[in-house]
Amino acid sequence: MTRQSAFRLTCSSGMFTQLQLKPRFMLSVAFIGWSGWLAEHAVSHARLIQHYRTGFVPIGFVVTYVEPLTFFDSAALTIRTRVATWNPRRFHTFQEINTDVYADDGRHVAMVYLQEVCVRIESDQTLAALPGRVSDELAPMILDSDREGAPVPRLLNRPRREPAAGWEPLGEHRHDFVVYRHACEVADQWYSEHVPDYIGASREAMVLTQLPRRPGLLPGVANRMESITIGLRQPFAFFDSGQVSTRAFRRGDEVIFTHDLLTAAGTSAGDAVEVFTSS
Repeated sequence: MTRQSAFRLTCSSGMFTQLQLKPRFMLSVAFIGWSGWLAEHAVSHARLIQHYRTGFVPIGFVVTYVEPLTFFDSAALTIRTRVATWNPRRFHTFQEINTDVYADDGRHVAMVYLQEVCVRIESDQTLAALPGRVSDELAPMILDSDREGAPVPRLLNRPRREPAAGWEPLGEHRHDFVVYRHACEVADQWYSEHVPDYIGASREAMVLTQLPRRPGLLPGVANRMESITIGLRQPFAFFDSGQVSTRAFRRGDEVIFTHDLLTAAGTSAGDAVEVFTSS
């Protein structure tokens, strides 16, 4: 049975846009919930790194907004986290994290699905690490024996498929960014909860500059987001520069924005798809 943990969080206005919970906040509570789950069921996050020389690196997320929720709709949120960890055949130790967000009235308002891969730390100074499996010492605390050897699901960091036939292109945009320390974590690599901010900045800049001649882009700033799917293939480090290449598509009333995360050398570090409500 998948082990769970939960915590309650008082709402503040900075967790929301005018329309909904921020995608970055959703990833933040997923990571906080995961760290809480570790402490409750296995070992603290800090001890996992320092003593067991082990980490888990996110390779993809799906944030789904189940029901509308604004700042004025709920004084607090309940966050429930479920984690499954196992050793698939011929693959690194793998984790699936499911985070569910509930309003004060009990409504299930949002959820995050997160995929992570185990890494074994090789440097105490830089926390440099390579993919691997958890140690025999850690395994009894963290692995789910009933999943041992189960296959991995479709990995979210596989290259994104292009929109199917029937989607009308609405435009393209490129947005440069630099990873400053406010967007980094303890290893001085970007903290992946900030990826929606880079993506969102590219989308909003695209709408701002192109809306007069492409009114179909308006849902990208005026409507609620239904979901965002992100796949990550390599990290950015402190002071690295990159670029988001954004395209928009429409099919009937549906509008989506696709994004490619590019390094300074032009290689793909990941991608994303944002889906917006039609009204």
